[in-house]
Amino acid sequence: WRALRNSSDQCPSARYFVASFEHLGALYAWGGRSSQDKYCNDLWRLDRSRAQQDIVHTEEVVASGSLPPARFGSTLTNCDDRFALLFGGGQWKTGGRFLSDSTIYSLNLRAFEWSRLHTTGLDPMPRLQHSAVNLGGNLVLIFGGYEASERRYLGYPDAAVLNARSLQWMQLDSGNRLRIGVQVEVSSDEGDDKAIGLVVDGPELIPHCSQNGWYVKVGSEVMLVEERLLQVRQHLQRRPRAPMHQDGEQLPVTASDGAQRMDESNFEEIQDEHSWMQGCFPCGRAGMAVAEAKPGTRRFYIFGGARYVHQEWFSDVFEFSLKGSAPRNDGMSKLDWSQNS
Repeated sequence: WRALRNSSDQCPSARYFVASFEHLGALYAWGGRSSQDKYCNDLWRLDRSRAQQDIVHTEEVVASGSLPPARFGSTLTNCDDRFALLFGGGQWKTGGRFLSDSTIYSLNLRAFEWSRLHTTGLDPMPRLQHSAVNLGGNLVLIFGGYEASERRYLGYPDAAVLNARSLQWMQLDSGNRLRIGVQVEVSSDEGDDKAIGLVVDGPELIPHCSQNGWYVKVGSEVMLVEERLLQVRQHLQRRPRAPMHQDGEQLPVTASDGAQRMDESNFEEIQDEHSWMQGCFPCGRAGMAVAEAKPGTRRFYIFGGARYVHQEWFSDVFEFSLKGSAPRNDGMSKLDWSQNS
């Protein structure tokens, strides 16, 4: 390590959880949180062409268009040096309430003009401190992070791919997998009594029967139901939102305190043969480090992360690679995940 001297009289303010990306040899950084009540929405460029001489140069980039509001914990993903995609993040408010911002913006990397995007398909859960990578062309994979309104760390069930050309969120699996936001048929133990419900949280291990269960809302009641008694009926077009306090603060939708269900394993083995995803996917967590093995190889490494609400930290390493051409709706290619020892 060595310290670098900034030759510019323009310097960004101190901040953390900025969104950043590399473009034509320069580092670009946007947003972040600079104090308890102050969030940023300025864009900065760091020229590292003289880094071998221990000198860098920073300057603010004056962008035009529909400027995104200030937030932190977002991702800004470079898509083949044509545009960068801003997703996620938000602001904490007094009283512990988090204002999620899942509006998607595109930054044109020639004109440095912001555009607000309007997407179709099944919206992913709002989140912050997640990860995002460009899979080649117009496809951006978003995974991990923290969903503040329900206080959940997000894993495989909440991964999503956006086609930035068609502006459509793409389905990653066969559609028959249990997850938050699907309608299910709930059977009794005897199988002769059935009801329709909505999955609102889970999975959670049920101690007395050593089986996985899901929190299902049937009518006004939320219950923990064994997985074997649930059958997926159809997906919702939008994710369910947590109920609201009168003062606007969101509450967990479960009968519990909304805390993350703790898995015994640090990964989830994907068993849906129709999914684009294969292999061992990191368990729900936030703050992962992501690096591409070599530009253009479509092979990435993921390290660490945390469930800091539960004081649980990870030091594991995962590799994932895109096999075949970029993913298509026919599922001809696969995103292959593996854990490295």
